[in-house]
Amino acid sequence: MNHQFPPTVLICISLLIGCCYAGVDQPPEGPSESETISQPTDAFESPAAGDGVTPAGSNPSRPRVQDPQACSSGSPIVIGMPGPAGPVGPQGIPGVQGPAGFPGNPGNNGNNGQPGSTGRPGERGEKGEQGFPGLPGPPGGTGFTGPAGPPGAPGEVGSPGPMGPLGKHGLTGPPGSVGPPGQSGPIGFPGEKGDPGDTGLPGLPGECACPPPRATDTPPLGNTGGGRQTRGGKSAFSAARTTSLMATNGPVVVTYQTLFSNKGGNFDKDTGVFQCAIAGTYFFNMNIYKSSAQNFPLVQLLLNGDHKIAVIDYGASDTEDGASNSVILDLEVGDRVWLQLYDSRELHSSHYRFTTFSGFLLFEA
Repeated sequence: MNHQFPPTVLICISLLIGCCYAGVDQPPEGPSESETISQPTDAFESPAAGDGVTPAGSNPSRPRVQDPQACSSGSPIVIGMPGPAGPVGPQGIPGVQGPAGFPGNPGNNGNNGQPGSTGRPGERGEKGEQGFPGLPGPPGGTGFTGPAGPPGAPGEVGSPGPMGPLGKHGLTGPPGSVGPPGQSGPIGFPGEKGDPGDTGLPGLPGECACPPPRATDTPPLGNTGGGRQTRGGKSAFSAARTTSLMATNGPVVVTYQTLFSNKGGNFDKDTGVFQCAIAGTYFFNMNIYKSSAQNFPLVQLLLNGDHKIAVIDYGASDTEDGASNSVILDLEVGDRVWLQLYDSRELHSSHYRFTTFSGFLLFEA
């Protein structure tokens, strides 16, 4: 194994070799005066750094000079050519390590390397403290309507709410079943004219003291046998209630306490029914009154049990109010007309006679 020694070690080895050569007392043998001897002029010249083949104390480029003490003895100085290079000496002992040199200047920064691949995500850190609320952002635009979600589970049954106001009158239902017999009706009209009786005995002639009959006198009521009353009859009535009326167990017929007029006697205030005795066209009018915010009146006009017209007065904030309605009907002999208060309704009146019912014949058929 070859060892590389520092230059200082090589210099020391050269000096030791030079000293060995300088200690030889005998002059070299063989050369004459005419011969030239080449010796190095400087026995202590160090070899060049890195030179390991030239022996110490010899330099082939420079002549060797003899020791000056020899010159003082009178011997001539002969300068000869340098001799051949001697053999390489043995490897010297490594010298002591020298002191550390001064640190060199820092080198320039190298170029940045290419970024490495993304590392794996680290473990999730602990939750930080809650930050301050940010400023409210601007309102966003209207989003698209999403699809309808599935129906939710049915909620619990809530408590019953307060009772609402009464609704408006609905459509009239079909006629009900025949009720029990009513009260006795009014006295009927006179029957048909009987056969003529036997001719009586002639009376004594008397004096005429009566005026002749007028054409406008009302003929007596009666049926001529043709299905209608004698022409020229009159029929008109007008009645009023002086008390209130409440329908608690189904509809009730409106009756009256005051009778203003009853031409022809076709109206019964106790039953509230008008019965036609003269076929023709009639006009009927009814007026009702209410004085309650809960039970408002609903009154119908019936012809033989069939609904014709009605009147209602509804208002949750109005407790003193009235309403009216009227109609013209074609009647035959025996037709019956009356007013009926609807179920669970209340009709008001007083001594002021707010609630009335009237009718009269316009003209005969």
